[in-house]
Amino acid sequence: TLWRIRTYRLVVMATALQAAVGYGFGPFLASFFVRNHGAEIGDLASSAGLGVAGFLGLTLGLSTGLGGAIGVWLGGFLADRHGRNDARAYVTVPALAAAASLPCYALIFTVDSGIFALAGLALPNILGAMWMGPVHSTHQSVSPPEMRGAATALFLLILNLIGVGLGPLLVGSASDVIAWQAGEDKGASLRFALVGASLLAPVAAYIFWQARRSIADDMVS
Repeated sequence: TLWRIRTYRLVVMATALQAAVGYGFGPFLASFFVRNHGAEIGDLASSAGLGVAGFLGLTLGLSTGLGGAIGVWLGGFLADRHGRNDARAYVTVPALAAAASLPCYALIFTVDSGIFALAGLALPNILGAMWMGPVHSTHQSVSPPEMRGAATALFLLILNLIGVGLGPLLVGSASDVIAWQAGEDKGASLRFALVGASLLAPVAAYIFWQARRSIADDMVS
């Protein structure tokens, strides 16, 4: 019943792909900075009176936590503000955020400056969290009232299987294969793997955008 609802189906698939990007990056960000900007990060850590692991844990934690909090609020605020007159805003906001995150990730993972990459990571962290408010609202709004518990359960099942389950596996496997096949050093192979995984973001954006065609008709509340 739920899978026959076009908007629900598209939103679930798009969110799973977008989550695969965010969750896929998470376990490898510290390794990326150590492998590609080790000396620069080491100097920053020393100036802060911390070890490299402690410094990265603190900075990445703040970037992810604060950036994610801002993104969750901003996505919900924009969707509610524009959704009063046009229900399509609830899938337009996640679509635009996902599309905008690709050039941010590409720049951060290829720039030579470790300081710039570390500071700039906050922007895609914001963009990568903007789907949460609109998407949770949407999958509830298009589901039959008597099935909203099941709708949430199915949504979270698919999100976790693909986003949490396959995202990190995809990035790690790609990095290993690139290093093995091309003889690249592990820093370069991880860089390429992260850039490659970020290409899932525009696919998610496209699927979110397709849901604009049906969201108004599918909404039951």
